[in-house]
Amino acid sequence: MLLAQELRNRRRQLRNFARDKLSITELSRFTRLEEVPDFDAMEMDKLLRRKGILDLGPLSTFADEDMNQPLCQDVGYYSRSIFFDLRTPGDANLFVDSGFKMICADQDNDSSLERALLHKKFPKMRRVSVDYAIWLYDHQAPLWKWSFRFTRHMPSIFVLADILGMQDYKNPGQDETSDRAEAYLSESVLVDNCFCLCSPGGCTPFTSRVKWLANLHEQAEDLTLQDYATRFGSHVEVYGRSLSMRHHVIMVRQVTFAALGLKHTCVDRPGCSLLPSTAYSMCWVDPVTELEPDEREFEILNIDVEAENQLEEMVVMFQDFVLNGYQTTISNKSHSSDISSTEPDESSTLCVNETYHQRVLEFWKHIWEKRMQEALDAVAKEWEDKFDGQNDYVRISTCEEAVQETEDNLEGDDEVIFNKLIQRIQDI
Repeated sequence: MLLAQELRNRRRQLRNFARDKLSITELSRFTRLEEVPDFDAMEMDKLLRRKGILDLGPLSTFADEDMNQPLCQDVGYYSRSIFFDLRTPGDANLFVDSGFKMICADQDNDSSLERALLHKKFPKMRRVSVDYAIWLYDHQAPLWKWSFRFTRHMPSIFVLADILGMQDYKNPGQDETSDRAEAYLSESVLVDNCFCLCSPGGCTPFTSRVKWLANLHEQAEDLTLQDYATRFGSHVEVYGRSLSMRHHVIMVRQVTFAALGLKHTCVDRPGCSLLPSTAYSMCWVDPVTELEPDEREFEILNIDVEAENQLEEMVVMFQDFVLNGYQTTISNKSHSSDISSTEPDESSTLCVNETYHQRVLEFWKHIWEKRMQEALDAVAKEWEDKFDGQNDYVRISTCEEAVQETEDNLEGDDEVIFNKLIQRIQDI
């Protein structure tokens, strides 16, 4: 508390000093001369020093050597909020109570220092806790600026989903803050504009969170089907009653998509750690990068058709079981024309009742794993059939061989022979 109050007093003195010493034009670059300077304090300090008006002392916001480190060689200007250096809601509340204001909107110019301090030399600074992320979200901060995974604007609710998903997996219901985050995500109706088989029509924040639940943080790991079923079943057991049918379908779709080994073409895709099996492996998860148009087109054109069919059938089977109480059988050979997409009815937007909830639990405990294995077997069989077809004997003839064979086998009018010869060459 004393630190926050002392910093507040010094920042106010810096503001007053700048007002006395700088011209109106120079002051105009600072978009907001707050009661307690925060975001512009470092740049204000830098300008005063460059003009020889202020030296290193009690009002300084940085030491000269801090600006000469290799980390900051490409830093253009030094505007940085104190809230980037805090780690807990308690500390943040102290500074708010002392008069510091939270950034409540994206600025036209993103401070290069904010991004530079997410440098690889400081892995601990690259990750924000769920507790602090919730606090920032509640205070309407542009949360993407606190996450190293995002290099451009992203709605904060999607960033919260990513931060929650990146934390080490733990059994649901053990953390009150995580429970609040889960509630925020399930309540959001925002939809992004990405196109991916995992979520036709775009991804919601809840979808982004479930992607992490269905995917691994490290490439070296493998989850068994039972692991998937247990993880999702535990999640449903705690949060299932507050979820709508639409949410449950998202969960089934995402985990089935992951188990089938299909690839995401979403904007916000779960990342893998660049340094797995290290103390701060989740601080090294690759950033969110949108696929190039040709990459996206390649992935879409090369989707395994049988895997896609099995994905759709799993979703249909789940809905039939929960809503009607019976199971459908996943076919060994399915056809995309047999599957239709319909708009969700009212039941898809309402919280499931107790009967439906028990059926969902039954699905995860006793049905999904078995049906998923059948789906994987069907996909494998389809590939076996393709390879068997490729091994069939095929005779390849050259044009010269075709001419000789045609002359040997055909008799009659030369024009007839010529036309048949041309046809054979075209066939080749």
